[in-house]
Amino acid sequence: MKSTSPAGPVSPDPDNVALTPGSAEDRARLVEQLAGISEEAAGSVGGWDDVCLDIAGQAVLVRFAGGAMAEALLPALEHLRRDEADSPALVVHVWDSASTSTDPPTPLWGPDAYREHGVIEGFFGGGFYTVYPHGVHALNVVDVSARQAFFWIADAAQLGLPERGAPLRMLLNLWLADRELQLVHGAAIGREDGCLLLIGPSGAGKSSTALSCVDSGLRHLGEDYCLIAGGEPPRIFSVYSSAKVEPVTLERMPRLRDLVVAMPAGDDDKAILDLHADDNERMLRSAPLRAIAIPRIVDRPETRFAPCSAAEAMVAVAPSTMLQLPGNGPALMRLLGETVRSVPSFRLEVGSDPERIPPALESLLDGA
Repeated sequence: MKSTSPAGPVSPDPDNVALTPGSAEDRARLVEQLAGISEEAAGSVGGWDDVCLDIAGQAVLVRFAGGAMAEALLPALEHLRRDEADSPALVVHVWDSASTSTDPPTPLWGPDAYREHGVIEGFFGGGFYTVYPHGVHALNVVDVSARQAFFWIADAAQLGLPERGAPLRMLLNLWLADRELQLVHGAAIGREDGCLLLIGPSGAGKSSTALSCVDSGLRHLGEDYCLIAGGEPPRIFSVYSSAKVEPVTLERMPRLRDLVVAMPAGDDDKAILDLHADDNERMLRSAPLRAIAIPRIVDRPETRFAPCSAAEAMVAVAPSTMLQLPGNGPALMRLLGETVRSVPSFRLEVGSDPERIPPALESLLDGA
């Protein structure tokens, strides 16, 4: 973006700073600017490439200006493709400046407007959300009432593995902010008759536990993020077919090497897998939630589980889910609380033998 403002937040404690509502005119000007630039970008590459996705039963039309952004973002969403809808719930315009030879948007705010996660004061709240996160430098704008959104970055090549593995994550989370449908940090595996939600902080073992089931009778709904819909029982929906793993996990589970689509570029990165690429049946679109499990890696071959309280499950899921993305608030906390109280929760002691993990999980599901 053309701006003299800092790349990231300027307030060390944004929760203590009241966000000043921007005027409707300012927000309308921003939308008008982005609509114009995105149309120019699409025109420069021969028009929009439209892809309609099924996000938890709602049609979301993603319009890519050219192939650069589609190549980077679409693979992890490919399993959600559906026929185009006459009236999609959301239309997302996606483009970069480099491949479309267009100018970047000009911010309509000053350098003091940046808050935590890149939230833009004056352009965030009341169904209108603008975020320009530090590190990624991608503009996310969502206008809920108009059912439209915009995602821009200077160059598609700047999209890192986290953005490619969980594309449009921030934008979709903002769109869902006030709904009974929320993005949650967790893995989910199961069958059509029910699934298991694996929760806990990064490094707890969610990914390796879920990925041990790649060739089992259990199917995947998500490895790092999935959607929870309230109800009796709650329901889990798939969003991404990607998975992120440490290289050491590939050594312990060599079958996963066949699913690798991107290897880590640095010491802190993880390999990206595509669980949908070689098996269309591996991903499950949705399933009722039967149980919640909190994994912990233990130094023994077998995997065991034992009941735990809803309070323990809430502590395991709420912090990582609430703090990772802007827009999370009371609606998410309420839904998480209702969810952990509605199904049984378990501590899952994950053993070192990957072959023993799927049977243990199936036994947990059968008894839930």
